[in-house]
Order: sequence, then C-alpha cells, then structure tokens
Amino acid sequence: MGKNEQLLHDEAPAFSSASRVKYYNIVIESGKGAIVTDADGNDYIDLLASASATNTGHAHPHVVKAIQDQAAKLIQYTPAYFANATAAKLAPRLAALAPISGPVALSWGNSGSDANDAIIKFARAYTGRQYIVSFTGAYHGSTYGSISASAVSLNMRRKIGQCCLAWLKCHFLTLGSACLTKVKTILWTGCLRPSSCRLKPTCPLKKWQLF
Repeated sequence: MGKNEQLLHDEAPAFSSASRVKYYNIVIESGKGAIVTDADGNDYIDLLASASATNTGHAHPHVVKAIQDQAAKLIQYTPAYFANATAAKLAPRLAALAPISGPVALSWGNSGSDANDAIIKFARAYTGRQYIVSFTGAYHGSTYGSISASAVSLNMRRKIGQCCLAWLKCHFLTLGSACLTKVKTILWTGCLRPSSCRLKPTCPLKKWQLF
C-alpha cells in the first residue's frame, strides 16, 4: 500500500465522505508554482489552483514571506469584533480596485460560499425584494444560501430538506431574452408567496422552480 492509499485509509473513519468531491485517490503533500506533489512523490500540473485560492502559484516567495511576517505579529483576530491593522490597511485598497462606480464598502468573509450568502442577505435587505435569480448548471457554494442558488446536481441537496425560498432558476442559454422578461416581471411584483401556495394555474410563479 502506497502513502496515498495509507493516508486515505487512515483518514476515512474520521472524515465525512460528503465533504469532498472524489476525483482521484491522491493526497497532496507539497506544491511549487503550478506543480503539486502527492504523498507518493508523483508530480501533477495543477489546473485547479485549490479552486483559485492559490492563483499566484504554490509557495510563491512573496506570499510565503508575507504569511511568515504576519504570523510572527498576529495570526488572526476576527474583524467582526475589532479592527486589526492589516485588514484596516487592506480594505481601502480593495475598495479602490472594485469595478463599481460610486461609494464602495466591503465585508470580510471566509470563502466564496460565505461571500454568496452575504450578497444574498445584502441584496434582499437593500432592495426589499426577496427573489433571487440563478442559472441551472451553476455552482455557487455549499453553505445554506449558496447551495440554494446552486443547480449543478440534485445530489448536492439530497436529504437536507427545504432550501431557501423565493428562488428562480433560469436556463442561461436556452431561454435568453424571454427568460429575462419573465424574471423581471416576477421580481418587480415583490410577491413573497411560498412555493407551496395553492394558486390558480395561470399564476406566473407556477412556471418557475422555486426553492
């Protein structure tokens, strides 16, 4: 049994199989630039970049030094309670890069899923409207709000119960402008009826898959 197999065998009793998409039975041990190396010493060209989280390349010298320097001062302190110097300096730099006209403010998060959950809450609170549109075949994450938006596979939501309500799933390529017209009509009504509502068949909401 190789190191990859042994590590996965030892991990299995303690690790939920639902937490990982199983592509290949490899265990990544190290990385340099675009190359990752598994526990058995095999090298691979990394086209995933840890879901774009390491898009500067693995072990980039500049990133490594920045992490080392910061860890020596303060590893982390949640900005939900207090500002920390590094985050306070970074916020205006990120806001200046945003391709948005007018005032820009940011909120810190932990992941892409967390960011999508946040924008769902912000959009609903700001507009006062509840409907959210997402496209079939899209993946937005695995937290409660983002998994409600996702429509890659029903296996993502199987057995977890009802997801967020007031969701419109649209076929991006097949419906085109007709899709956008119908979505706009429904969104601007501000209707908050749940998907279980017993309306007459002519109600436009019956034409959509709601979650």
